[in-house]
Amino acid sequence: MARDDLQVNVRIPADLKAALEAKANSNYRSLTGEIVARLWRTLEEDDLLNAVAGDVEDLKERVKNLEDERRIAYDGD
Repeated sequence: MARDDLQVNVRIPADLKAALEAKANSNYRSLTGEIVARLWRTLEEDDLLNAVAGDVEDLKERVKNLEDERRIAYDGD
């Protein structure tokens, strides 16, 4: 972390800190590096999930339109 990065004090449960420290060690990172990497990943995942949700809504609309077209063609209305 660069010296100009902001410092934030956060209270977390001891078992969470221990789990993060273990992951940091296995990933060859500092505790801070592990926390920052995990926070960035969750932000990226949020963006991806929002994009996928938008795609799902678009697909639902396309399916509805196709069903309407099929119904009209089949019923002759």
